[in-house]
Amino acid sequence: MLSPKLAYIDPGSGSMILQVIVGGVAAAAVMAKFWWRRFLVLLRIREPVDDRREDAEMEVEPLTGERAGQRSEPAARR
Repeated sequence: MLSPKLAYIDPGSGSMILQVIVGGVAAAAVMAKFWWRRFLVLLRIREPVDDRREDAEMEVEPLTGERAGQRSEPAARR
């Protein structure tokens, strides 16, 4: 006769399994987002993104003149 096999999953193992499932779903969602954008560009529904243009828009000019002096005063007090 076959004896019954007992299995036990402690809370730590169950939590790890849940994290793997949630992480897999999140990774699949991000990959789907990237592939969807490429698919729309391929169908010419959306224009391709120019990374150089975005980098240029994000550049910040350094502070000069009075604004630079006001900015450095509180740092000098510390």
